Amino acid sequence: MAKGKKNAVDKAAAEEAERLRLEEEARQAELRAKKERELKEQREREAFEALFNQEKTRLDDEVQDFIQALESRQNIIKKVTSDKRAEADWKKFLECSTLPDPLNEPELNTYLSLWAEEPVGNDDDPSLQALMEALPNAEKLCDDIAEAVGIACDNQNLPSQLNLRMHLATMRQLIISKWDLVTCRIMQHYDHFAFEPNENFHFASTTDKYIFGVWGNLTRNPRHKTIEYPNIKLAMTLPKPISLANVSIRMLYEYGFTTSAPFFYQDTDTHMSVIGGVLFLDLFEMPEAPKIMSTMVIRQILAPDGKLRYIQYPFKKTVTEAAEEEEDKEGLADVNVWPAQISYEIFPECYIHKESAKMMSWDDIEMCWSDENVGDVEINIETGAIKFKTTQFRPTAFLQKTYAEYPFQDWAIEPNGKNRALFRIQGSQNELKFEVYDGKCRLISPMNAFLKSTMEEKWFSPSLFFMHLSQVGLNFTGPQSLRGIEIDPAIIKSPVMEDLAVKGIGLCAQLFAIRRSPSNKQVASTKMTLQLQQVTDGQPISEEPEAWKTILFDSSCKIGETDQKIGFWVPEGEITDETKYDSSFQEKANRVTPKLLLS
Repeated sequence: MAKGKKNAVDKAAAEEAERLRLEEEARQAELRAKKERELKEQREREAFEALFNQEKTRLDDEVQDFIQALESRQNIIKKVTSDKRAEADWKKFLECSTLPDPLNEPELNTYLSLWAEEPVGNDDDPSLQALMEALPNAEKLCDDIAEAVGIACDNQNLPSQLNLRMHLATMRQLIISKWDLVTCRIMQHYDHFAFEPNENFHFASTTDKYIFGVWGNLTRNPRHKTIEYPNIKLAMTLPKPISLANVSIRMLYEYGFTTSAPFFYQDTDTHMSVIGGVLFLDLFEMPEAPKIMSTMVIRQILAPDGKLRYIQYPFKKTVTEAAEEEEDKEGLADVNVWPAQISYEIFPECYIHKESAKMMSWDDIEMCWSDENVGDVEINIETGAIKFKTTQFRPTAFLQKTYAEYPFQDWAIEPNGKNRALFRIQGSQNELKFEVYDGKCRLISPMNAFLKSTMEEKWFSPSLFFMHLSQVGLNFTGPQSLRGIEIDPAIIKSPVMEDLAVKGIGLCAQLFAIRRSPSNKQVASTKMTLQLQQVTDGQPISEEPEAWKTILFDSSCKIGETDQKIGFWVPEGEITDETKYDSSFQEKANRVTPKLLLS
């Protein structure tokens, strides 16, 4: 019995000794492996540094070539821009245009001041003729200012951009003031227009980029429940309080490219962009009927300054005598808060982001678009018909998030001839294809009827190009900040890295097809991965994975005691933030030395 216990103890001791021996061997093996890895990394680092030092003269020469190439291209761009501006100035001179140069601040300010004071027609003429004649020049100036805004954005000239946007908003507000003046005249002379006895006053007209309808409540009869302009596709179902009130209603739909300019600056985290145009809904005082006395006609002047006297809706009035007695304490009670139902049309087949698209009205106090008191929205995307209910008489529009396509899901660039490149961007919902040439962009797809009529085969400066697209819901404009944008911080790159990549891609775009690398999100903000394929004239781009090589850019790679900007080939699918330069893989990729990239 004692002998058996001794054997068991000896066996346990032997097993423990064996376990300790195996653990020690494993520990020693791990130490040896760690030391070998460290030695290998040290040798690779030293070899890399030696290679870098050996090639430093050549790399410095390449840096200088890179800088000279950039400067050469920038000089070419400046010359082309200058030549085009001189050509535009000469054309303007030949046309004897009276419009100011948007970049000439004193000239533009003088023009805006004079046009603000310039009357449109005369007080005895209630027609739209004078305004219709003035609008083309006004719209042309708005387009010119918008083009200057686009160029300022492209050049990242923030002061110029802010100043020009202010002037553009001022010009748009002046156009509205001219419509106010003409509307006042029409209502003061409504008896000049034909309408059925015992019916309310209707007047409607259209011109390029404007749809206008004005209604006057002459009967104050609740059986008159609708305002319809079938020829201009505007309609409103009246709430009972309005059908009984001494009021007029104007519906002015502006759908020009720059219509939304006064609403660009928004005091909110989520910036919104207008789809189609802006519907200006205005409720204002109805003038008394003209009185004929002998040879004179006495008319009520709505406003000597030509500004409409807007009426707030819902109306406020006392409900009972008790309420009147308590007026000083409680004020007037809100009653009859009935919404109006309105229908109009935006462009057919717009690109709507259902998650963010809303019908909203502009809040002048809060300086933002609001969907409060706007509801029951119905939209037919194919026809562009919209129907909604609201209690707000103010600028109203169908909007969606300005950066609805962010973050981009995919992108690619490929050469398309000398100094030309094709871009493909996959947003969160839509795919955009366009061509870049001579500093301008041309839309390839998508293409609906409106884009076909306004953008097909036309070239725009980059920022202006994206501004035009946003009018149909293609919101690919790049954000200036991440305020209000839902984006994974892991995919955001440092400004230095972005600038480095953009300049490098610009120089390589004539020789390589370049596309997004799935590994890009795996590396730090100071690094970036791209996939490249060398392009041979006449040969199509291959979609085979083997035809693409991945390059990793590092804007702060430690070489010796200094940080350097370098790029080298890496195997796709095996990239992490710890990926280092591997000489063996460079040989496989026919790339023996790293490429230094400096701006």
